[in-house]
Amino acid sequence: MKLEDIVCNVPDWESWFCCAPVTKDHFYFWIKEFFGIGIPWNRDGNCEGHSYPFDAMWEAYAEISPLSIWYANRSGGKTYDLSILAFMESIFKKNCGCNVLGGSLDQAQKAIAYLTEFWASPRAPSHMLINKQVAGRGYRLTNGSWVRALAASSKSVRGSHQPKLRIDEVDELDEKIYLAALGQPKTMNDIPENVIISSTLHQAFGLMSDIIDNRHTTGAKLFKWCVREVEEPNGFWKSEEIESKKKQITKEMFDSEYLCLRPKIGDTIFDFDSIDRAYRRGISDKYEERALTEAGLDWGYMVTILNLIQDHRGNFTNPKSFPFEYVELKDRCLEICKICKEYRIDKLYADSNPKDSNITLKKTFEEQGIDTTLVPIAFNKWKSVAINVLRFMLERNLLNITDYTCQKKMKAYHYKNPEIGEIAKEDDHYPDALIAWAASRYKILGI
Repeated sequence: MKLEDIVCNVPDWESWFCCAPVTKDHFYFWIKEFFGIGIPWNRDGNCEGHSYPFDAMWEAYAEISPLSIWYANRSGGKTYDLSILAFMESIFKKNCGCNVLGGSLDQAQKAIAYLTEFWASPRAPSHMLINKQVAGRGYRLTNGSWVRALAASSKSVRGSHQPKLRIDEVDELDEKIYLAALGQPKTMNDIPENVIISSTLHQAFGLMSDIIDNRHTTGAKLFKWCVREVEEPNGFWKSEEIESKKKQITKEMFDSEYLCLRPKIGDTIFDFDSIDRAYRRGISDKYEERALTEAGLDWGYMVTILNLIQDHRGNFTNPKSFPFEYVELKDRCLEICKICKEYRIDKLYADSNPKDSNITLKKTFEEQGIDTTLVPIAFNKWKSVAINVLRFMLERNLLNITDYTCQKKMKAYHYKNPEIGEIAKEDDHYPDALIAWAASRYKILGI
């Protein structure tokens, strides 16, 4: 249906409330006519890998994606868009319940404030409002639909069941409350359950970061837009406002909160996007018996990590990672022996420190009849080279990562003092286990 056909078929505004939008164009035109705005939508393109807010809204309204993530810039219109969506669904979908959960009650009530404004419009079908008003926590309609704001508390999120759940600024929520809230949505009255998780990414490794990185497991669809997607002429940000904002805050803050580049802890060592690509490619990789198998090992007093690496003719996969926590050295060595035997590990590259750990492991290999070759790697000589090997492989899509924790730790790996190349010793065992192996591939750099 074309826009001009919609206009011709709608002789007066009142009839629009008997005519639910059924196409994307109709949905866009309805919003533009009622609210007097055009939700940012440019069919000619956008930033690489980004979406437009209207695309996210339509897929939720049309119930195309049961679980979606809205990752957008500060003041990117997320709360306003969620409010429009709740307003339209309550009008056009009978017996449709919708809960809006904010990172705080104030955040959720921002949506209610927008809804109050919408219902105050002379064009709104106010005859549908029970009690003729929007209360402090939401409203109910004569068609059985309702919208309600929830406080960010365990009690409130465990209460009702309804088809629609909108979580606004999830990065400010406690994870336990978030997980409890996910138990709310339920298909009812032929309306399928639908969840939207919306937020700016405030923390490098907070809840929103975990949700984005784990979307391949949960089946969530990611919609990402930055200030450029909501810039004039398609959006509401003026170019001079963007330039002014760039001068007011640090480059790091502007990049993360307005351009939606992943925020960093200090100066991260590996590129976020290259690790994310490696994880997306490798999420379904399995160990293959016929492939050459090696491993990288990093010793730790509390935690030791072994990363399995398989060579597929110059393309490498990390199909499994094995953590050993609070395990005595001898027991760790015995477990490593079992893994080497089961997965036919040809060579095991290990951090040469502590020396006694490698001596014990080699002795255990001999006792257990394991023919895996143990190769100690001197990090003081090879670590910086091995880091560049991993960067090379990740940037050129030559390494796949399957383990979720491994990719998360790789993103968190950072310099304590970038000027002198001092790496922070903070939960670094997963990347160091890969680094131990990567040292053996130094020739890939042409050294």
